[in-house]
Amino acid sequence: MLHLSGVVMCHDKIWLYMRIYIWKIFQNIGRLLEKAFLLTIFIIHGLFVWATITKNTCISLKTSIANGVIVLTSLYFGYTIIRFSDDARWSVWGLKGDFMYDYVNDKKFLKQSYRVCSDLVNQLKQHLKHYGIETDMELVGSGSRNMVTQNGNGDIDYDFNLDIISAPNGCDDGALRNIVKDAFNEVLQNNGKRVCQDSTSALTTYTMHLPHGSKIGFSIDVAIIKHDAAGNYYRLIHHKTGIVQTHQYYWNQGPNRRKLSEKEKRLKESCQMWQEVRETYLKKKNLHLQRQERAYSSYICYEEAVNEVYDKYFSSINHGYYNLSQAQEWPVWK
Repeated sequence: MLHLSGVVMCHDKIWLYMRIYIWKIFQNIGRLLEKAFLLTIFIIHGLFVWATITKNTCISLKTSIANGVIVLTSLYFGYTIIRFSDDARWSVWGLKGDFMYDYVNDKKFLKQSYRVCSDLVNQLKQHLKHYGIETDMELVGSGSRNMVTQNGNGDIDYDFNLDIISAPNGCDDGALRNIVKDAFNEVLQNNGKRVCQDSTSALTTYTMHLPHGSKIGFSIDVAIIKHDAAGNYYRLIHHKTGIVQTHQYYWNQGPNRRKLSEKEKRLKESCQMWQEVRETYLKKKNLHLQRQERAYSSYICYEEAVNEVYDKYFSSINHGYYNLSQAQEWPVWK
């Protein structure tokens, strides 16, 4: 009996070990399937992201490959939570190339796209003469500063001020706005373009593309402005109430750029200082983008960058003067 009982106990113990072993096998198979599923999702998403990479964002490819190794290693060791740095996370999930500003370095594209835009606005200027309206046009914003930025693979825009020099007597603000809009639509349609959109502070074209070369889209924002005797400028605003008959038109005074222009002029005397302005401007745009602070326009970011760099080199400590021992060796920024 003792012998038989020992055999039974041994048999039960073997069966127990077998069940545990079988359970671990199924558990490992489940983990492998889970890892295979996550790996498949990652590869599919990675292929989609990499397929959308253009030459302007191909630098993120190296980062994506490096972080792909991180993901695979994490999956291999069974981590259920994978932590990334900001750059790694944006790169792996396709956000770094799609939601980060960078400068457009394709000079040929910038030259050709600007030529298209300036030609259209110049045609508008000439066409308005038939309505008795004399104007002047000026490129403003990032385009005028050679600081055009692009959000990932997004479109860029060129900002123009259409300065009203004279208009027929009795032409009120609403009529002036509508005349300019209608004239701009005629110019656009004559050039095979869609009519413009009438936004609050500008007339905006739909996205255009060059027939050959870069696939970057671009558009035009035309703001209608006027100047007073003191040199201040005012922008014509179209406040929409939802009912056409009650729409409001008024002139809103723009910021005085005199002091900012003086700071720009001084900072451009040095390549190093102006390059710092460019870098600070880009950082601020991306910072506000990450925080989703839409109230911060590009102009505000630029103004902050200029003031910050200017105060760094020309603070009140040295009474507005900065002693650069290598100033003569630095070329003037052009």
